Amino acid sequence: MSTFNNTGEAFKINAWLNTGIIAGAIACIVYPLAIFVPITNHQFTLIVGASFGPALAIASIALGKILLEQNWSSPTLRLYLTVKCVMLGDSAILNEQ
Repeated sequence: MSTFNNTGEAFKINAWLNTGIIAGAIACIVYPLAIFVPITNHQFTLIVGASFGPALAIASIALGKILLEQNWSSPTLRLYLTVKCVMLGDSAILNEQ
């Protein structure tokens, strides 16, 4: 990933990459856990349920940052990322009501 001359830019992309991988892994583990595993502890259920949305949002933001930093930007990609962020924000607001 360090294709840039400036090591600060390469570090920034590596940081977003690591953040996206960790958040995506958390989202991929937590969602099936919440769906398929019967959990009797209410506090654990709350933690599992509340961690999926932020993990998915952080993974999506990290993916967008990586794609935009790698100059994979196009009007279609920017529109897709904008719509995705709005959808995530709307779902977070609707879940709170």
